[in-house]
Amino acid sequence: MTLAKRQGSAVSNEKETIDLISKEYAAAGENFKKALELKSNYTAATYYLGIVYERQNKIKEAIKQIETTVVTNPQNPSLAFELGLLYYRDGQKTKAINEIARAVSLFKDYSNARWYLALMLEERGMLDEAIAQLQEILKLEVNKDNKIVIDKITALEVGKREIPPVKVTNKVPLRE
Repeated sequence: MTLAKRQGSAVSNEKETIDLISKEYAAAGENFKKALELKSNYTAATYYLGIVYERQNKIKEAIKQIETTVVTNPQNPSLAFELGLLYYRDGQKTKAINEIARAVSLFKDYSNARWYLALMLEERGMLDEAIAQLQEILKLEVNKDNKIVIDKITALEVGKREIPPVKVTNKVPLRE
């Protein structure tokens, strides 16, 4: 059932859909804030409030929420990865690299983290380090013949670079 049908209203165009989704995010954000008023250390509410902020493109606010969540869950590689992507989107690229590298150190088989780390290293001109991350991805059975990774390594080996877009969270090129 679509969001519009659950709400009991018909949505006739993209703008109305976006407006409806924006209202849902705002309502969710308010509910998470209320939950945090009741229990300030409620990690799930802190995390999901960060996700709401990210969806609303309030990146700095999202970062604050995810940073708080990371403090209480420092060994969670997924949180480190998410925080790294948020730092990247906010232009804090050194922090982004450090956080995504931390995700990889917490879970060595984290292919998506290695992929994005490689893209960020490529952007910095650190091609040998980027290639090393990509080669680690290929060591996993599930990725051993991954054409995207193989093509990327081939391009980097001849010095062909492609700088990643500012918003790097909209693609999932690898399986984990």
